[in-house]
Order: sequence, then structure tokens, then C-alpha cells
Amino acid sequence: MSWITTLGIILFMIGCTYYEWPNLRNKVKEKKAYVILSSITLVITLFITFIPDLPGPVYLYNKWIGK
Repeated sequence: MSWITTLGIILFMIGCTYYEWPNLRNKVKEKKAYVILSSITLVITLFITFIPDLPGPVYLYNKWIGK
């Protein structure tokens, strides 16, 4: 896993979180909530990315390519 791939996945997850929850986005107007939402997304993304047991990029790489 290169850091560029990880950064791309993190930005993708944050983007999906921002655009897939329009009700939450409309209700929340404070900047602090965006920081909390981004932090939660970042933590989840890092767990999925760097723990090989979870169905993330490392798991898929080991399953398909790493045979």
C-alpha cells in the first residue's frame, strides 16, 4: 500500500460521506461537525486500509493478487 493510494482512499471516503448524507449536511452548519465527521471517516478508512483481516484494499490484494 503506497501512501498515494491510501490518501486517495481517504479522500474518496470523505467525499462519499459528504455527498451521501445530504440531510445531515443540511442540518449541520457548524465547522466542528465537519471536522468530527471527517475524523470518524478517516479512522474508519485507516482501520479498513491497514488491517488485513477486514475487507479492505489489503484483504482484496492478498486474496486476488497475493496468491
